[in-house]
Amino acid sequence: MPVKIRKLLASDLLSFKQLRLEALQTNPESFGSHYARELAFSEQDFAVRIAANDQKFVLGAFDDAQLVAIAGFYMVEDIGNIWGVFTTPEYRGQRISKQMMVKIIDQAKANPKVSKIQLGVTSKSAAALGLYKAVGFMTYNIEADAIVHGEFSMCEILMELIV
Repeated sequence: MPVKIRKLLASDLLSFKQLRLEALQTNPESFGSHYARELAFSEQDFAVRIAANDQKFVLGAFDDAQLVAIAGFYMVEDIGNIWGVFTTPEYRGQRISKQMMVKIIDQAKANPKVSKIQLGVTSKSAAALGLYKAVGFMTYNIEADAIVHGEFSMCEILMELIV
C-alpha cells in the first residue's frame, strides 16, 4: 500500500519526536544536529518545529498511522530551506523521500514569494545527494569541516534550486 504524505499536525507530535530522534541515532552523519542535543528538547520545542504556517511546515509520510518519513521546510525572506529529510531504513528504496521533495518543491513554486530553495547535505550522504540532484538541485558551495560530531567532521554540500 502506498504511503500518504501530508503536513504534520499537532496530534503528530510524539510520532515526529520519536522519528526525529531515530533519524539522529540511525544516521548521525546526515544531520547538523545530534541525538544528545535533541533528546534534551522539550515537547514544546518539537511542537514549535511542526507547527505549520505559510512560512514553514514539516511533511510526514504515513503507512496507515505509522510515521515513516519526514522532511521540513521553512522560509527566510524569499529563500525556502529544506531540513531534516529522513526515511526509516525499512521504507528506503520506495521513493518516499523523492515524493516528499517533489511535494515541497511544488508548494514552493506555488508561492510567489519564493525565489529559490536551498539545502545542505553532508559529504557522507551519497544517497541524499543523489536524490537532491535528481529533483533538480545544483551545488553552489562546499564548506569544509562544516559539521562536527565528536571526533569527526564533515563537509557540507550546499545546494539550491531556482524556482
